Amino acid sequence: MSTSTIRTGKRREYDKFAAYGASKTANVLHVVELDRSLRDRGVRAYAGCTGVVATSLARQHDSRRLASLTRLEPADSGRVQIDVRHDFTTPDYGAATQVWAAVSPELADDGAVYLADCAVRDDVAPYAVDEERALALWELSERLCAGVGCRRQTRSGSDVAGNPAPASDVAGNPAPGHPT
Repeated sequence: MSTSTIRTGKRREYDKFAAYGASKTANVLHVVELDRSLRDRGVRAYAGCTGVVATSLARQHDSRRLASLTRLEPADSGRVQIDVRHDFTTPDYGAATQVWAAVSPELADDGAVYLADCAVRDDVAPYAVDEERALALWELSERLCAGVGCRRQTRSGSDVAGNPAPASDVAGNPAPGHPT
């Protein structure tokens, strides 16, 4: 996932499938930073894959478009290529991994992991779980959201705009480490 378009303003040709992949990478990177930020408070974060779920989300895609997805080669040559026209799962099974993550004692000490089929996956691309990239994307997101009150304390003790840490969080609870 490249943030160069956001940083430079230079546009490139839009590819919906590349954009989808970039959005999935961004989700994983955000989970990595969210977990790092909250794990000392006992909160863990996970990225989960539902699989290709049979919903109406793809209703605007005709069979030709779906067939074009099948022709895409997996980024990892060791991965099995799926046929998105036939390899669907049910919404219940698609939700199973998220439910498992919420209640499984197996994950109590783990976070910032990628989950699929009710298991931790270890075949995630290294760039998708890179802590430096995760922090950079998180801070970029905060800068983009700064005008709508989405600020949090950075590792330096101030928000991304350089403002001192607030005395309380959005719920009015005292901020950790803030002198009251």
